[in-house]
Amino acid sequence: MKCHCCNKGRMIEKMVSEKVELEGAPGFQIDGLQVLECDKCHDILVDSVTARERTKKILRKLIQYYSPRMTKVPGKVAHWMRHALGLSQSELASAVGGIDPSTFAHAAARNSTIDHYAAFVLLSLCADFVTEGSEGRKLIDKTKKVDKILERKAAS
Repeated sequence: MKCHCCNKGRMIEKMVSEKVELEGAPGFQIDGLQVLECDKCHDILVDSVTARERTKKILRKLIQYYSPRMTKVPGKVAHWMRHALGLSQSELASAVGGIDPSTFAHAAARNSTIDHYAAFVLLSLCADFVTEGSEGRKLIDKTKKVDKILERKAAS
């Protein structure tokens, strides 16, 4: 395939690593991303499959880091995760229940941490996205049933 940038080189498959830095999160590296790189100008082309795999790898690292630290998920990290899942503030607020959608915007703007329960819901939804499963959603539903039985209100 000819390079779309310089029109001189050819695109060669290459495995790369990427250092990821999200504001509010510790930096980390993801490995094993397959890209096409021009042998002349070194322009890189990433297809949609690789982009989705990259997103999953980043989410996996964030889940690993924040699962034991649910009280410390920064708003800007939550904002990135929500966008990676393709959720609006309203959709995430609905999944959490009992929370105003603007809460996420305020947390991102101030880079304050999000509520513990909101972090639990967000990380569970991210786990479903990464694994292409539904265990996270099932856990959220079970938690809501227990809350209802115990007459607890959703976190706000």
